[in-house]
Amino acid sequence: MATRFPRPAPRTVAEFLQWDGGTETRYELIDGDIVAMSPPHAPHARLAAELGAASREHWIEQPRLVTEILSKSTQKNDIAGKLAFYRSVASIDEILLLRFDQRWCELWQRIGANWSIEDHIGLALLPLRITTEPLPLDEIYGPLDL
Repeated sequence: MATRFPRPAPRTVAEFLQWDGGTETRYELIDGDIVAMSPPHAPHARLAAELGAASREHWIEQPRLVTEILSKSTQKNDIAGKLAFYRSVASIDEILLLRFDQRWCELWQRIGANWSIEDHIGLALLPLRITTEPLPLDEIYGPLDL
């Protein structure tokens, strides 16, 4: 269960990005509150590492793609809260939601003022706009033996 810390004043995303909690704990900003994140389970952390390695050369300052690895403890907030926020950021035109316990992801892509949603399962190829070739799910999930 995440621990909420009372905020001394409303925090913006810019203020949060400058903030240092002074510990090794990772935090996220939820509705203006700084929330300590639980350490990820091993499969979750491994999937994050594999995804980072597969997309490392595509890092940019104004994000076009956001990836969110869904876990049982945060899935509700990730889908209900974060997804709406990500969709409101003008530079973001792709959102990738991944399960860490099975080969499944949901790819949201902005098309004008609307969003398309596609499920990609098993050995599917992800047609990400930030890559010149589709990204095989096997490149992300293969090392996890899923």
